[in-house]
Amino acid sequence: MDFTGKTVLITGGSRGIGRAAAVAFAQRGARVAINFRSDKQAALEAMELLEGEGHLPIQADISRPMVVQQM
Repeated sequence: MDFTGKTVLITGGSRGIGRAAAVAFAQRGARVAINFRSDKQAALEAMELLEGEGHLPIQADISRPMVVQQM
């Protein structure tokens, strides 16, 4: 599948399955936003693995509804 021109938000994208999903979407042309709660270093390391440009790390606790609305 081609995701060129699409933006994907990956929650928990700084490690594990989320990181793998972020890499896969970027390889297929997507612009990826990686949501992380507290481990900024892990998120930045994940960002380095992404092909292409325009990717964005977003720190937010998505267990809080008001924070999700602000995102």
